[in-house]
Amino acid sequence: MGERRMNIIAFDIARVTGVAIMRTDLDEISLGTIELPGKRGRNKIQHSETFLVFNNEVVEMLDLVRPGAIAFEDLAINAHSVRYMSGDWIRLYCGLRAILLMQAESAKVSWLPITVQQIKKRATGNGNAKKDEVLEAAKNMWPKYDITDHNEADACWCALVARDILAGAG
Repeated sequence: MGERRMNIIAFDIARVTGVAIMRTDLDEISLGTIELPGKRGRNKIQHSETFLVFNNEVVEMLDLVRPGAIAFEDLAINAHSVRYMSGDWIRLYCGLRAILLMQAESAKVSWLPITVQQIKKRATGNGNAKKDEVLEAAKNMWPKYDITDHNEADACWCALVARDILAGAG
């Protein structure tokens, strides 16, 4: 029995969001980034415009790609990790994650949270690898693509981990 054909859209959620679109039955991947706006106000970044832009981008991608699954790098936000993250960044990440999940549910598309450790382990064999090692591994894995930063690299690996999970190998 052949592998089921499916498009996967993978996201590395951040102010510059990495995006990878993978066709599970082909050795093809499309990648890029979404650069989200941010405005400062009253010593905080105002996220309303950021959320609107991200929502519109996700809706448009879902319409064009019609994925069978969405995957995203899922960060563990807990009492230990918040010491190393700004409150503003946590609000941004959680808002973007909520939009992504809301749109996935609305489009009846399954979603897979992929941990940072899963991405690093798939990329390098080491769940504690550095960002540069993950980027270099992506450039080696997909040499015909111009992977320019860790956002794109993480999204590519996220898509690959999701494909492995969906194929029962992850």
